Amino acid sequence: MLISPLRSFAIYIVLATGTLAALILALGTAWGFLSLVMIAVLVASLVYLALKAEAARIELAELHRLRTAYDQLDEQAKLIIRTDLELHRTQEELDRRLVSLMSLHR
Repeated sequence: MLISPLRSFAIYIVLATGTLAALILALGTAWGFLSLVMIAVLVASLVYLALKAEAARIELAELHRLRTAYDQLDEQAKLIIRTDLELHRTQEELDRRLVSLMSLHR
């Protein structure tokens, strides 16, 4: 399941909304060192969350790619096994016929 570009864009909308909320919260307090630290911490945590969400999106895309490759390899392995069993049965049938012909020849 791939994540749509719209959902990826939503991550940045949430980041912008959170940053705006942090600024509004800081404006409600007296400007000072504490409010600047509060803004920095909130913005840094929002950026961190956005980066983690983007990394998770990339990992999900990679997981989907690997799952697709696994399914293809599984189907190929099943085909190889079916073909091998069919060849084995054919070889046994040919061996029986050869033994029958050899016994008739003697």
